[in-house]
Amino acid sequence: GSLLERRPENAAATIKLLHKHLPDQKKPFVKDELQKLVAEWPTEVIKRQKKDDRKAMEEALIEDIPKMISSMAKSGLDISVDLDKLTRQPEAA
Repeated sequence: GSLLERRPENAAATIKLLHKHLPDQKKPFVKDELQKLVAEWPTEVIKRQKKDDRKAMEEALIEDIPKMISSMAKSGLDISVDLDKLTRQPEAA
């Protein structure tokens, strides 16, 4: 929700809190889920927007997801994520 509300720092704080309370054996899965968030989630979110809102949402996510990852790192939760997968989507018909 926080990313959709353009609050990447709040999203980062939530992820850090969840990560802190996860059992150690589950913590590696956080990286996998963050990578999915970068590579797959924006496409799904954009597809569900009204056509007129898609470009603005795409630009917001492309701007805010790296801010979220950076905010996580600054707060001590440094999880490597490939942001190259975060790219503009081809125009949907």
